[in-house]
Parts: sequence; C-alpha cells; structure tokens
Amino acid sequence: MGGVWLDGGVILFGTQNGLFRVSSSDGTPVKIDDHRSESPAWLPGKHFLYTRPDGVFVGSIDGAKPAQILPDHTSAMYVPSPAQGRPGHLLLFAGRR
Repeated sequence: MGGVWLDGGVILFGTQNGLFRVSSSDGTPVKIDDHRSESPAWLPGKHFLYTRPDGVFVGSIDGAKPAQILPDHTSAMYVPSPAQGRPGHLLLFAGRR
C-alpha cells in the first residue's frame, strides 16, 4: 500500500489495517490511523500526505490528529520547488487508474 521515509529517520507505511510509523533505528511499528491507508507521501517539515477510502489526509509525525484535505480517494504527492525558498506544489491524480 506504499511507504515513505520522512525527515528524522521516520518510515511510514500503509496497510489494509491502517497507517503505521516506525523509526529507522528502532523497528517497532506504531499505528497512527486505523483506516485502510495508501500512498503516504512526504511533505516539508514533520508532515505527510496519505490516502484513505474516504479522502486524502495530512498528518504529522508529532502525533496530531490527521486532517482531511480532500473528500475523494485521490492520489496526492508534494513536489518541492526547484527555486530555494519558494513553495512547492501539491499534485493530485483524480479519475480512472
């Protein structure tokens, strides 16, 4: 269901049973969302995107409650700007896969 390595040695991976966080040095997974989760993607800082059947969510490795940003089951990813100090872009894929 996908995985991503975030800043600070945090690895996220999605499963049928939820979204999990694991430290690259510890190896003990911690569930951070109980819903089926797919395609976790890096965001700047301590945040990440991921997809659930009920939409696209943004979460924080600090443990804050995930927030829904789109109501559709859509693939999303962040692309940093090539120009330093400029904001990047959130790319969405909607439609047939």
